[in-house]
Amino acid sequence: MKDDDIEILDKDKNPIDRKPVASPFFGAGAFLLLGILLVLFPGQFMQSICYVIGGIMIAYCTMVLIKHFSERRDGFAPELIIPVAAGIMGLFVIVNSKFIISILPFILGLIFVVSAISALQDGMLLKAAGAGQFKMEFIIAVITLLLGLFLMLDPFHGAELGVRIAGAFFIVNSGFNIYRGIANRNLRK
Repeated sequence: MKDDDIEILDKDKNPIDRKPVASPFFGAGAFLLLGILLVLFPGQFMQSICYVIGGIMIAYCTMVLIKHFSERRDGFAPELIIPVAAGIMGLFVIVNSKFIISILPFILGLIFVVSAISALQDGMLLKAAGAGQFKMEFIIAVITLLLGLFLMLDPFHGAELGVRIAGAFFIVNSGFNIYRGIANRNLRK
């Protein structure tokens, strides 16, 4: 991150003149890549994520247990409760990855709703600053909100189709975020 991308927020400044805490293009690019992967390889991608998350949880449990027993501690060890629970959850995630995958469209929809709320706030800031682009900001926010609600209310019959559609939404949302970043940069100039 460049030094000019970070600035201490000054409450006396116009909010539209503030520099972003981090470049909006980094997050948009990451979500764009995620969207492409979800569209092209939905089943494999989500299965891999489940295996990685489950594996990390099991590895954490194993490392803590090895450390505990190598130090030859006796008696009840409350510090083992969380690692053992993490290991059990990791095993559950690996064994029941299809169930985990089936609830992901709902979670992704929730992410879109939160993103839309943020875009609505940005639109209000643009309107308060008298920027002409606030209408586009509101349109972007409403589309993102509708897509998020659609995913949350109807997570689809097949998780793979839902994941592909969620990937397409990530691509669309990333495009909107890139547009917003460019519009906000142009306003500052």
